[in-house]
Amino acid sequence: MEHKQPTFIQQNTLFGMLIGCCCVAASYVFFKQTGNIYANPSLDRIITFLFVIGLFMQIRRYRESEELKGYISYGRALLTGMYLSAVAGFFYGSYALIIYSKHPDTLENYLMYAESLFRQLYPESPWADNMIQMLQAFTTPVSMGITEFFSKALMGLIYTLVIAFILKKRKPE
Repeated sequence: MEHKQPTFIQQNTLFGMLIGCCCVAASYVFFKQTGNIYANPSLDRIITFLFVIGLFMQIRRYRESEELKGYISYGRALLTGMYLSAVAGFFYGSYALIIYSKHPDTLENYLMYAESLFRQLYPESPWADNMIQMLQAFTTPVSMGITEFFSKALMGLIYTLVIAFILKKRKPE
């Protein structure tokens, strides 16, 4: 019987899910302690660390797979990192949707935090009032989940640009 090599999707989806689940677990611990998942520099650093380590480990692991035999182009490494980031971002965005849906007070606290920030930056400005009204009108659990998905996917892409450069390895000619 012939041994089939796992495909790109099979090799990377599970690890992307693992990165996303680790970020969700870290965020949930902070949520239980502080009651929010926004404006928390410690949580942001932990999630960034998990993303960078996860991307590096999996792109390197994929490079060493039977399919690539230790060689990977910059483009393939970039594609791998983008895919991992999208999968992890999907998990984190889904988590944010659930948190903001099940805990409406968290969304209210976020809106109050954003309002106080606008008032500090633009005191006595009608522009701040307009921005606050727009924020209140468009901020829903779904919009927060979508925003988290795109922010995590973009963050992963930015780090992947560097990681792919570090891990690329050409076949000798």
